[in-house]
Amino acid sequence: MPNKKNKSSNAKRADSIKPIIESKKADNEHRILKTEIHEIKAKLEHFSGPLPPPEAFKKYEETLKGSADRIITMAEKQQDHRQKIEKKFAYSNITNERLGLIFGLIVALVAIFGGVYCVHIGQPWTGALIGGGGVGGLIAAFVQGSKAIRREKETNNKK
Repeated sequence: MPNKKNKSSNAKRADSIKPIIESKKADNEHRILKTEIHEIKAKLEHFSGPLPPPEAFKKYEETLKGSADRIITMAEKQQDHRQKIEKKFAYSNITNERLGLIFGLIVALVAIFGGVYCVHIGQPWTGALIGGGGVGGLIAAFVQGSKAIRREKETNNKK
């Protein structure tokens, strides 16, 4: 009989131990499930250009009456300023190109007439070198200018 009692008391102990272990597991699971999840969202808005998008425009006007008109006026002034600068830049480029052509022509004509003068005074080799240099310079300038124009056209066509 003592064996039966020991067995039954051991069985009771084993039964009582299981729920404790299971309750610890459940408690751990409960702790795990109890953890909180936080979510952070960020929104980034970006616009480019002188004018904001319509939603932002509306908020500006609601915050400060007349601000939408001020923003539009500022954008118009900026556009006028940029157009004036571009116009000056284009005029400057045209002027520089014309001056380059005029001075190049003057240098080439001086070289050619200098060569002719040298031949006239009896220095044919000197005249040929000076005059030939002037003609060669004209040809080189023409070829380089043509290449630059072609490159510029190709660049503009790619855009």
